[in-house]
Amino acid sequence: MALYLREKFHIPSVAVIYLNNDYGRDLQKVFVSEFRRLGGQITATFEYPPGTTDFSPIIDKLKPNSFHAVYLIGYFPDLVELISTLRDTIDPKWIFSVSAIATPGALKARNGTLEGVIFLQPAYDPNGRDPRVQKFVKKYKETYGETPDIYAAHGYDAVMILAQNMRLFGTTPEEVQFGLFRTHGFKGVAGITTFNDDGDVLRFPRLYMIQQGRFVPLDDARLKTLLGLKTP
Repeated sequence: MALYLREKFHIPSVAVIYLNNDYGRDLQKVFVSEFRRLGGQITATFEYPPGTTDFSPIIDKLKPNSFHAVYLIGYFPDLVELISTLRDTIDPKWIFSVSAIATPGALKARNGTLEGVIFLQPAYDPNGRDPRVQKFVKKYKETYGETPDIYAAHGYDAVMILAQNMRLFGTTPEEVQFGLFRTHGFKGVAGITTFNDDGDVLRFPRLYMIQQGRFVPLDDARLKTLLGLKTP
């Protein structure tokens, strides 16, 4: 996200608001470090504890003209309240967030609260033509009565990867670890999964925007239109 903000949107300064848990702290730390390395300025960072429902004390500390965008790190219920408060007060031009925003509830948020929010997530389209995805979505709907979101897709892929490796390499912790390190290019419903030498998953996320009740991929043409640039 730091790379996209600097090189695609040319955002010079950002205020960061993040959830104070392992997920939020680690993501904030990496984002801030990378954004600064790329020449950007972090004008403010604010944390909030899990369970926060009133974000007014944080928003009141933000100086409206001191940043060009906000980057919000948290989980879906928090983000809805946080963005709603932002829109009712400062109403920043650019709001960027994390893939946790991409739940079915985001498209039903009151009064279009999340309209225009931009986030990153691996390419996953429950309405796509990939036979693997179609089969997964069909069975999920039959079982749970709703469309699976990105986290359901991640969970499904995780189980499939584990099952594949246990069949190939064995079921002890050492054998499972051995197999995971050799997982390269696994084609799942949430995209292609590869583990690197550190055991981290390599994924190549895409930009999305919440627009008119849909998660819209921001390809180069849409991005240029959004930024007011001329499209060739």
